[in-house]
This record gives sequence, C-alpha cells and structure tokens, in this order.
Amino acid sequence: MARNRITGRETQKMQEYTQGQISQAERRGIEFPTDVKEQLFEYANLIGEEEKVRTLVRNLADAVIQADEEGVEDLLDDARMDIQDLPDPTIGKLELRDYGYTAEDMVPLRKEAALDYHRMGSKIYCLGSDGSKGEYASKEMIQAHEGLFGMESQMWERIEENDLDYADEDFGAFQEPMSVIEFE
Repeated sequence: MARNRITGRETQKMQEYTQGQISQAERRGIEFPTDVKEQLFEYANLIGEEEKVRTLVRNLADAVIQADEEGVEDLLDDARMDIQDLPDPTIGKLELRDYGYTAEDMVPLRKEAALDYHRMGSKIYCLGSDGSKGEYASKEMIQAHEGLFGMESQMWERIEENDLDYADEDFGAFQEPMSVIEFE
C-alpha cells in the first residue's frame, strides 16, 4: 500500500540529522548494512526525536563493533516496538508538522486509524494544513476529509496508560459506562 508521505522541512531536518549520525559512525569505520540504515531513517521520521535517534545509532554502532548480531536485532526490535506504540505507526509528529499542524495537542492519524479509533469511541478531529482543527468529527466527516487527523494527546495517554489497543474489544473500558434507560 502506497502511503502519502509529506516530506517537508521538519522531516528533511530529521533525515539530515540521521544521516549525520550515520556518517559520524562510518568515519569511525563502522559500516551499517543498508537495511539497518533504512530502519534508522524510518525510526527517525516516525519518532522524530534527535536524542532517541542519537542513542539508537550509538547503541547500534557499539553492537556492530562487537559483531553482536543478536544485539543489533534486539535494538532494531525495540525500535520497531517504539513505532508500533504510536497511535498510528504509519505517521509521526514530523509529518504532522510538515502538513501544517504545529500545535502539540494532537497525535497524528491517517484516515484508516482515525476511523478505527472513532469506531471505538475516541474523539477524532479533522486537521487543516493551515494549523486549524475542526470540531469533533463524525464518521462521515472523517470519510470526506482528505487531510490528516488527530486525537487529543491526553486521550492517547489514557489509552496507553490502560494498555488498550484500538483493535481490542475492551478499548472502551476506560470510558464511563452508559446508563440504562428504563421505559416505565
């Protein structure tokens, strides 16, 4: 499935930063395989934090120096887990900023994840490339919107704290139960 990725200034800066970290390791004689480099760039683009990228490159370099293939795989598995822990592992905050939404109050979602979270009871917002966010979106609004979506960061934190997965049936367990209406 082709993803519509937005490559703007923030993403470009992170790619340059990541390349700089890799180049620094290579100047010390450490050669990362191509697939490891690709995973580093994906991690950097989705996680979007220089400190985490620097730490991962440094730890991978140490594992490569020690010829610790299992250590390299463990580090890459941890990086993949960090990505899977995102509300939508196909998009990160950098792409959201490049899209034009720069407020820190939302976690980014693509349409498919937005529909899934909406179905499970989360409030989803249609985000504008001008930095605006719409009102709480209905399913129809989500389907009609061609841009990116967001879930309030606080809502995502509550989901994470309760270790809920939007595919789990118990996803709505953190919400207050609905009251039963008597027809008498």
